[in-house]
Amino acid sequence: NKMTRDLKNITVSRDFSDGIINSMTESLILINSKGIIDYVNQATLELLNYNEQELLKMPISKILGKNEVFFSNEVMNMMLKQKFVKNYEIIFITKEGEPIPMSFSAAIMKDSQGKPTGLLGIAKDMKFTIKLLEQERQMTIAKIKISQEKERFKELEIANHKIKESQEIIIQSGR
Repeated sequence: NKMTRDLKNITVSRDFSDGIINSMTESLILINSKGIIDYVNQATLELLNYNEQELLKMPISKILGKNEVFFSNEVMNMMLKQKFVKNYEIIFITKEGEPIPMSFSAAIMKDSQGKPTGLLGIAKDMKFTIKLLEQERQMTIAKIKISQEKERFKELEIANHKIKESQEIIIQSGR
């Protein structure tokens, strides 16, 4: 009876955590110490257009840009010292080969003896944010141009006023 209750509690807890993970909008990837993908959530599958069988047990390099250095020895050694990395810019590649800029945060996973066993990564698609930043940049440039044009218009108005004054003086002196 206790064993049944314990099993039920474990199942409810697992179902609850699976529900949370699969309702996340961010990509979640569990990578083992050999750089192999052990788990991905639904958001990752949808973002990259893969099904679970196409990603599980595959090297993480399958979804990374060719020039990606995140999993280099240098970065991984830094991760081991700091235990985590936050908002690292990384490029994921979809099944169709489309690059997606991501903000990647990760933490080292350890076994009961404290030995690193892998990496738990959460990544956020930055396409929309980058698009908004570019729009903001374009709006700032447009505002600067408008300001410059207004200043130029004021200068032309002043010059026009001086010309009219000069013409008036010439007309007055000719009478």
